[in-house]
Amino acid sequence: MKLSDVGEVKVIEAILNLIRDVYPDKPLPVYDDAVAIRISDSWVIVKIDGTSSKSSKYPWMGWSDFSYRVALGTISDIISKGGKPLGLSVSIGVPKDFTINEVLEIIKGVKELIIKVNAKFLGGDINTSNVKDYVWIDVSGIGIAKKPIPNIFRNGDLVRISSCLGLSSIEALIYYRNIDLSKAEKLVRLPYKPEPPLNFLEVCDQVTAATDISDGLYSLTKVLRKLRLDLVLSDDLPLCKEVIEFMDEFNVDTLDVLKYLGEEYIIVFNDPHNSLRRYPILGELKEGKGNVIYRGKVVRGGWDNFKGFIG
Repeated sequence: MKLSDVGEVKVIEAILNLIRDVYPDKPLPVYDDAVAIRISDSWVIVKIDGTSSKSSKYPWMGWSDFSYRVALGTISDIISKGGKPLGLSVSIGVPKDFTINEVLEIIKGVKELIIKVNAKFLGGDINTSNVKDYVWIDVSGIGIAKKPIPNIFRNGDLVRISSCLGLSSIEALIYYRNIDLSKAEKLVRLPYKPEPPLNFLEVCDQVTAATDISDGLYSLTKVLRKLRLDLVLSDDLPLCKEVIEFMDEFNVDTLDVLKYLGEEYIIVFNDPHNSLRRYPILGELKEGKGNVIYRGKVVRGGWDNFKGFIG
């Protein structure tokens, strides 16, 4: 059976079943965003993430924009576990007809993010891509945490997010619905480089469950299925003002926005004591089957690496 038929979740489950006996599954479960390894009184958080230009680079993005986001996927996973980023390393594959300047643009994007999170560049690797204009990037990272935060949410949890929601849907909707880019640029600068969710580290010691949604709400459904929970979204979703303006301008509804969330580098976390009120409420968790529900409707969408956007 092809990977495009089974989807990313089934592939990951098969891999985890194969390596489970050599995987450090505590305190973070095997299906979590990253791995934690204890060293003395601290925990080292380890993560690797990657993608290709064919599946993840919009036509209007430069190489530094692209590499910045790939690196941010790794960083946001580390932060979601309560980890302070320490460093990143990068492996890239580029065509032989690329110029040195193009390679340097890729590295500049990673460097820009490293500076923002006050980390270090920990080396890397460069390889040949034998397909014209096809670039792949893998970014590994490490961080340090006093107490890693698992993605084990519970029934009744109030769920908050580290910032407003939806900016990634603007680019996705422009691309997949062939919206005139020039008309949308007045609403949000494209391409944009999301800020790393460092603000979560200010409150991570007050939460007991967290994950990032770099693959949109689909990231959450993969977790919720394991836990047999549904996320009932707030009727008043904390959408970014640019998203609301975009919806009004191009006749886009909220379910469209939720479907096309893809690169939301923000943290979703519980608020056990309802004390973190400066952070927007995303919704509440109930017993269920792993669905995300908005105003009584099951939300479809999110990014699967083998299926693309899920309708």
